[in-house]
Amino acid sequence: MISFLRLIPELGKYRIALPVSLSAFTGFVAGARGWETTAWWVLAGVFVLAMGASALNQVQEVRFDRQMDRTRSRPIPSGRMRPGTALLIALILILLGSLILLWGCGWLSMVLGLLTILWYNVIYTYLKRITAFAVVPGSVVGALPPLIGWAASGVSLAEPAAHSLAVFFFIGQIPHFWLIILSIGKQYEEAGYPSLSAVLSRRQIGRLTLVWVITAGISALFLPVYGSIHTAWMSWALVAAVSWLIIGFLRMARPGLEHLSPRKGFIRLNLFVLGVMMMIWMDALLW
Repeated sequence: MISFLRLIPELGKYRIALPVSLSAFTGFVAGARGWETTAWWVLAGVFVLAMGASALNQVQEVRFDRQMDRTRSRPIPSGRMRPGTALLIALILILLGSLILLWGCGWLSMVLGLLTILWYNVIYTYLKRITAFAVVPGSVVGALPPLIGWAASGVSLAEPAAHSLAVFFFIGQIPHFWLIILSIGKQYEEAGYPSLSAVLSRRQIGRLTLVWVITAGISALFLPVYGSIHTAWMSWALVAAVSWLIIGFLRMARPGLEHLSPRKGFIRLNLFVLGVMMMIWMDALLW
């Protein structure tokens, strides 16, 4: 029984669910301009909902997962869990996450949460099987969690600050995926996905990644402009972080875009996004 329960976090990709829930938490803190009890409901609800979405995705893509080295050890393709059991767990997690959001955050947060499930498990999952550029519309999934948190704060979603936050997470999601393709694009091809590595050269993917990373950095600079960050200290810290991101990637690309390190780039980009979230949290405490 204990060994079975240990499969649930793996099925739900808890390592992915955590940053997703932190982005929702960030949306709440930015909207409420402070830390309140509701923030923890946002964190818990989105975490459980994200795990449910990931579990459902593993059920949907088991035949592809069996063909890739990075995924064939997952609970379903490895035979450690039956698809029917995984589907039941996924539905329970989605229901539980939805109820947490409804109870602790309100109906709008719950609706946005379910919209995220729809976009990820229906729209994006379908598009990635037919186009190598599915990540662009699929990155809407990254923009919705901060809006879930923002809606829970009670502030209107029409506020420009909410839009700037959503745009930042949307844009940041795209080079995140390009870096994965630079690393394991051939595995996607072998599994039957239309991978960007089959359409573009490594140098072209590197150039594309660099452009989107720079765009992500620039989009972060709009956060203080539209009110997601208010204090001068955090605004200057943000400028420093954007400089660190862009200069670091330019240095990595100096020997040639085809030599851009996916691992180093992936770590730098994710540290940057985490740093921006922490700046918003600290700004709310200082404001």
